[in-house]
Amino acid sequence: MHPLGVRFLLADAFAANLETLPTLVWPDGRRVPEGPPRSDATRHNVLSACSSFYVFLLRTKLLPKEQLDSNPFEAVLYPAIDPLYSRTEAFTQAEFAALLRTARDGLGQRGNRWPTGHVCTPNSCCSTTAACASTRRSAPASNASGRTAATASWTSK
Repeated sequence: MHPLGVRFLLADAFAANLETLPTLVWPDGRRVPEGPPRSDATRHNVLSACSSFYVFLLRTKLLPKEQLDSNPFEAVLYPAIDPLYSRTEAFTQAEFAALLRTARDGLGQRGNRWPTGHVCTPNSCCSTTAACASTRRSAPASNASGRTAATASWTSK
């Protein structure tokens, strides 16, 4: 069936089919439906993507109202998912502290490496790109007494 011919009953049947449809695995370069059914979060994302397609078509008015008058996935029941749940494991405090130390120390030794290939250190910058120039760190200018202009204004009184 053509995607523009989908109506609510077909969209609802698709959502119900996702509950039991096995995931596709790729043994020897062939797609074989042998995996476990999709998780609730994955089914929710699939239905949301389908709905977003029809929302796009309706908002842009690419089709006449007679051809597509509503989003067929609008009334489909999505799987209930906990928005606070994630299978991603978080760092422990020690792991997070080690990550921050590594990032801090590595930046000081290697400088900023941009995707364009040029290297900028914290004290010198090529300023060839807007992104590079905006991150340039320069030492504050000092006056004759050796103090920077920012400290001289409030300490000389």
